[in-house]
Amino acid sequence: MALTQSDDTKLEIRILVQERDEMADRSTNETFDASQLKNHTLAHKVYDAVVKTQSCQKHYETFCESTQIKNLQSKINYNFKDKLVLTRAFTHSSFVHEYNEEIKSYERLEFLGDSILGAYVSQELFKSFDNFSEGKLSKLKSALVNEDTLSELSMFLGLDTFVLRGKGELKEELTNSIKCDVFESLIGAVAVDSSLSDALNVLEGIIKLYEKESEKVFFSEQRLVMFDPKSTLQEYTMKNFGSLPKYEAMRVEDKFCVELWIEGQKKAEAINISKKAAMKEVALNFLNKNKEISKN
Repeated sequence: MALTQSDDTKLEIRILVQERDEMADRSTNETFDASQLKNHTLAHKVYDAVVKTQSCQKHYETFCESTQIKNLQSKINYNFKDKLVLTRAFTHSSFVHEYNEEIKSYERLEFLGDSILGAYVSQELFKSFDNFSEGKLSKLKSALVNEDTLSELSMFLGLDTFVLRGKGELKEELTNSIKCDVFESLIGAVAVDSSLSDALNVLEGIIKLYEKESEKVFFSEQRLVMFDPKSTLQEYTMKNFGSLPKYEAMRVEDKFCVELWIEGQKKAEAINISKKAAMKEVALNFLNKNKEISKN
């Protein structure tokens, strides 16, 4: 008896469902070997240990007893008493979702660390820049606790190699947002493991070490120029010429070329795939060539 159209459709659906289920089974049983990834870090090593043993207890041991973590504690001049808190400081939510045992992500520690960092930076700015208005202090604070600056500190400590993530996340490059998060969570973890005072001491020590090794001043007005060069340039042109700088953008293939004009004269140009980034870059280029402006 010939199949009707309805029977034929039902058969196709059953075949497709069967194929889908087979693919799901293969995906579930497929072994992900993190060691085969290009940049094999401590995080990858821990992931492999957990996969092979199916034990999160093993991940605490592998992580805390590693040479890298011991070196980090030496670098920040603080040894964690509670290794669970230390491990949690680097545990991304994707790892928690994949191994849903009694482990928690760093998100609450990040919240605490963010508050401690904000208070510390505010106090240091208040002491160091007594001629700044409240508005300018707020801008400089924003320049110091933003994603780019904190991810720089995170990279300085090597925290980017410690972040424990799930399989999907582990294959991707770490974002500046996550680098920033784990720096804040580390500070929060010290406060939980010990005290607010110790967390502030660790933070101060990190910044001093960063300044020494990078030869950069952390609490510098130049950070404000780097963070918001367009505002710095606008303040300069309004003060000296009574006019605003002009940005003229044009498409150059798949990018934007932005020219900076001041008082009818072209001063600089920059090219970027993002128009907004090109405008920021051209203002920064001009300020870097005229450093006396940013000092005023």
